[in-house]
Amino acid sequence: MDFSRFFLIAGPCVIESFEHLYEVATHIKKITDKMGVRWVLKSSYDKANRTSIESFRGIGMGRGMSALYKAKSMLDCEVTTDFHSVEQIESYGTTVDIVQVPAFLCRQTDIIEAAARTQKPVNVKKGQFISPGGIPDIVRKLSDCGCGDILITERGTQFGYSDVVVDFRRFHMPTPWVDVLDVTHSVSDWRQSLPLAKAALALGVRGIFCEVGSTMCDENRSIPLEEFERFLGEIAFYKYFN
Repeated sequence: MDFSRFFLIAGPCVIESFEHLYEVATHIKKITDKMGVRWVLKSSYDKANRTSIESFRGIGMGRGMSALYKAKSMLDCEVTTDFHSVEQIESYGTTVDIVQVPAFLCRQTDIIEAAARTQKPVNVKKGQFISPGGIPDIVRKLSDCGCGDILITERGTQFGYSDVVVDFRRFHMPTPWVDVLDVTHSVSDWRQSLPLAKAALALGVRGIFCEVGSTMCDENRSIPLEEFERFLGEIAFYKYFN
């Protein structure tokens, strides 16, 4: 895949239902098509690392993969989703175009190897417990296992006990991978996402990752549907420079 130009990875945090996924995806597609922005639909069928056992995790792998396949077919879009075990990834087939490695599993060798063996592009969410200096080790694992298209999504580094800070000095460094910034997990409120996205794109980051239209997971961080067009409109012009 060509990741040399600006692209957007966006969708609800978790698949709440096919109807909700399709509503959000249809809204995103309409706006990205209008603005000429390449878009990859992202949503998770299972959020296995929720804080509380009572938190909504998703609709499960079977129903979730079916929902992603149906949305992909109906909207003719690219799809990405994450996985939490080696066994899960075996059924991704043609539904998933980009394999996502969750932040908390980004150093797990079995997970990295399984992602690389799919021969698909792999997007690794950088754990907030890892400094930028730890990324080359992850990239080497992917490369040694035959992965050709490697994306690394920055989501900030833990500062103190709860704050997450994005250090933009990293984006000045030439890297052998595609830089993406998650502008929703890097903040505590979605209103802070826009200046973060602008700063990242100004420094040459290729991709922006954001959650859109979530109601049952990370709602405060997720960009509301009614705000998405304004958000994308303010950053879409970067596609002419990157």
